[in-house]
Amino acid sequence: MSEFDEPVIYEHDESMPPIEPGTFGFSMSRRSFLYGSASAALAAFLAACGSSSNATEGPTVTDAPVTTANAIPVGSSDSSTTTASATRTEAKTETLTIGVSSLQEAYVDPNWAVGGLIFPLQWAIADFLYFPNQEGKFQPTLATGYTLSDDKLTWTFKLRPNVTMHDGSTFGAKDVKATIERIVSGPNANDYAHYVAIKSNVTGANVIDDLTVEIVTNKPMATLVVDMPPPIASDYYNQVGEVEFKKNPRSTGPWKFVSQELNANVKYERHEEFWDAARKPNWKKLVYAIVPDESARVAGIQTGTLDIAYGLTGAGAEGLTGNNDIELVEIKETGLGYCMMLDNVFPEETSPLKDIRVRKALLMAVDREAIAKSLYKGYATVPQSGTPKITPGHNPDTKSLPFDPEGAKALLAEAGASDLEVQLSSYTTTTVPDMPKLAETIAQYWAQIGVKATLNNMETATYLPQWRNKQLKGAAMIAGPTYFYVEPTRLSVNSFFGSKAVYTTIVGDTELDGIIDQIIVETDFDKRAALGRQQADHIDESLYGLPMILTSSLIAVGPNVESFGYITSCPYAGPTSWILAK
Repeated sequence: MSEFDEPVIYEHDESMPPIEPGTFGFSMSRRSFLYGSASAALAAFLAACGSSSNATEGPTVTDAPVTTANAIPVGSSDSSTTTASATRTEAKTETLTIGVSSLQEAYVDPNWAVGGLIFPLQWAIADFLYFPNQEGKFQPTLATGYTLSDDKLTWTFKLRPNVTMHDGSTFGAKDVKATIERIVSGPNANDYAHYVAIKSNVTGANVIDDLTVEIVTNKPMATLVVDMPPPIASDYYNQVGEVEFKKNPRSTGPWKFVSQELNANVKYERHEEFWDAARKPNWKKLVYAIVPDESARVAGIQTGTLDIAYGLTGAGAEGLTGNNDIELVEIKETGLGYCMMLDNVFPEETSPLKDIRVRKALLMAVDREAIAKSLYKGYATVPQSGTPKITPGHNPDTKSLPFDPEGAKALLAEAGASDLEVQLSSYTTTTVPDMPKLAETIAQYWAQIGVKATLNNMETATYLPQWRNKQLKGAAMIAGPTYFYVEPTRLSVNSFFGSKAVYTTIVGDTELDGIIDQIIVETDFDKRAALGRQQADHIDESLYGLPMILTSSLIAVGPNVESFGYITSCPYAGPTSWILAK
């Protein structure tokens, strides 16, 4: 089955062995690379690795239906699931420290996954009803299956029994209900604007019994399973309240929160009663260390103060050459870097950036292939489209605009914008490394066609809230993780395109908004993909966001790590489910 085929609902057959997800454990001398799409990467890596004894043990695969990452099927089995997993061998290493450039706004609360680099914190402390395996395909975790009512407005989830939460309580339907109410109708519901799809479509949750919960929507919501927030420990939440919970949260994940030093680190201890032995860490303590400077992360992995270093550039990776104790992992096509034209967010104001000729000229002026080869040392390519390949509806026939500075000048002259001045804002992100340098390079190319760009590099924790609150204008850089866009609405509603998007780049495009509204309620996969194609083509034709670069993620792995696994196409630090310590 290709990654865009209609998914199959699998019923458990007792005569068949459990479905095993892909495992990417390895221990190689210098570099290990993963290429291509989820399915191609899996096949290539397994062929290369054979039956290595260092393979990371995969997560539990349940008897319930496994859904593809690209579509949610209607209906599922209610059958109970079992954990077919072996306990991992305890490591001698007690603590693994993972170095990241930033954790963005650094909310440890599992319902506060506002920006990409917050996901490591969420994935450590929380588990989900459905969560991707290493191939990026969603499978039941805290849920064992679901059914969907005939009118497609009520989703009934059967929950996994015998799951102990961090506060010692038993996970159940009340925790799912409390989480939904916290986000949708609680006294602090306005704080959860980033759950735009849930808040717009979910009206509430009902407890049927301890292990059965209904989620009710006001219209069909095909993405509910992938958009569901991770459950929190409701007994504890009700006891301590919203403010204290954000400081010291409790959930169901493999790690318990211990402490946080803002802009320095977040520390966890292993959740000894974590329900899934195949994903339970084999070491006791996890530290996410915030190390903004890449050279310091490289030094940290070389000296052993870091065990894993994320967000390396090609130049940083070159600094590790010759060190046989350190492995370099490349995950292909994980980050799509855009230059967004934010003046389109303000329909009542005039701006040259609202002219498609100007936007097209600004893209044609940049030699993106040269940037991929020089700035990113070949660990990047020119994006074909503003819609990643993983997204249903991606158009494989779309061609990237060529580098044509003379053509760009002509377009600017035609638009009366030859003397264009624009602010170009940027920030630091590991999804696309070297983002400020990328912005600087883009500005240099624009200067060659007569465009004067004023650079405005900001701290991430300031930049993203200003973007969400529509306080930025001009042009601005932002990174999109390709892993995230397993649904067309993840690109529009949850991210950039459409009037209601969290990081909106356009307000008032009624045609695009109409397409998005149809996608939200369409549960038939083929029809969703067709609508996704309309969305993708509209995004590429309108160029509200200029797709500048498609980068790989580079991660350095030190000698205390036995094997290192990850979700295909995912640039984030975590989850740790497929990492084993020595």
